[in-house]
Amino acid sequence: MEKILDVLAAISLLFLAFLLVSKFKAGKTNSDRLIWLVLFSFVILLFTFRDLGLDLENYRAFYDGSVIQSSINNSTFEFDFEIGWLTVIFFFKKIGLSFHFFLFFSSAIPIYIIYYIAKKNDKEIKTPVVFIFFMAFLFWDAIDIIRAFFASALILLSIYQISENKKIRAATLMLPSVAFHNSAILSPLAFILSKFRVSPSFAYFGLALSAFLGIIVYLSLSFISIGSGYDHRDGSFFQELIFKINYYLVYYQQHGYKFINATHFFLSEARTLLNYLCYTFIFFFSVKLQHDSNRFVELQSRIFIFTAFIYTFFVFSGLSVLGIRILMLLNLGCLFIMARAFSDSWLKKKWMVAFSLLLFLRFVVYLLYLAGLHQPKSPFFLGL
Repeated sequence: MEKILDVLAAISLLFLAFLLVSKFKAGKTNSDRLIWLVLFSFVILLFTFRDLGLDLENYRAFYDGSVIQSSINNSTFEFDFEIGWLTVIFFFKKIGLSFHFFLFFSSAIPIYIIYYIAKKNDKEIKTPVVFIFFMAFLFWDAIDIIRAFFASALILLSIYQISENKKIRAATLMLPSVAFHNSAILSPLAFILSKFRVSPSFAYFGLALSAFLGIIVYLSLSFISIGSGYDHRDGSFFQELIFKINYYLVYYQQHGYKFINATHFFLSEARTLLNYLCYTFIFFFSVKLQHDSNRFVELQSRIFIFTAFIYTFFVFSGLSVLGIRILMLLNLGCLFIMARAFSDSWLKKKWMVAFSLLLFLRFVVYLLYLAGLHQPKSPFFLGL
């Protein structure tokens, strides 16, 4: 029942934004800005008291359990928790804060970063449009990836600082992001990739080549037997990285994901397909916006183009989970790419409609998945 209320609350916030968008324009008055700050604050409350999230109960069990002190003593990366989170949780537990405060902390900072960047760019990118795209698109991913969402937000703010030519501040944000998700060791790529602008022909060729190479790898792995050894972990930083890489590239490829039933398989594959189609649209937006007058969007678009190559390669090699993790790590700012494309006049109406319909279809599939059509204990279980 709680999950249903969470979903209804998310839908209500999205529809409320649509109702308000025509009345309150970003950047007009302080009262208008306050309206959208309040809406973003409601999202934080939804994240704080939610019952949604694939790993939510694992986080709750770890937070409420008695293993936190032994985790710090024995290994900084035991139980998949990085040193940043272990420190935060240890401190919260010491002063008697509940699990809900942990959820508040882990969501309030990323969501405020998004609002802060939107406010700073509201002359060219309408804050209401940013909010709508967050609720319609990124909300469903952010609800599942607590640690990665936090680290991605720090990287997003770092990219914004680069766009403001504040490179020292950018570096000071990239470095601690690793303490909150070990995949953030890739964060320096954002600084490197933001320097390169490519021609449309190079971008499209790179995307096609990535897909072709991914197919070759997929076919090759189908005929090659590799010993996994994926369960060897000593809790150290680099051992944890090796474990993750080995898990996705070897174990996951050989054993695959264990689906509950046919409905679970269909919804999961539909999510993967719709995600890729949506990100392909964003890729086309990025090719255009890498020459944008807004410096932040320009840099984020360049980063997106190159990481889309990596994402495409992994999708076509059968490792979409690894691809989407790398893409989202450096591209939380795709939210602003979408908002910028819809805030400008160069995007034709037919493409706006097509992308909007695609987002709506993805929205519906995610709702059906969260409703538990594939879960035997769900009241909405189809029985297939």
